[in-house]
Amino acid sequence: MVDVPERLETLFSADVEEIDGEYRVTIPKREVVRGGIASGETYRVD
Repeated sequence: MVDVPERLETLFSADVEEIDGEYRVTIPKREVVRGGIASGETYRVD
């Protein structure tokens, strides 16, 4: 069972990539365009 918080900003799946010892999650452009998330903000990823 998945615990879904009451205030869910967005929901999508993505791969985690390792690049030069750092990890990257690519956010789909549609999520930024819709206003679900904003550039420069911090979000919790579970």
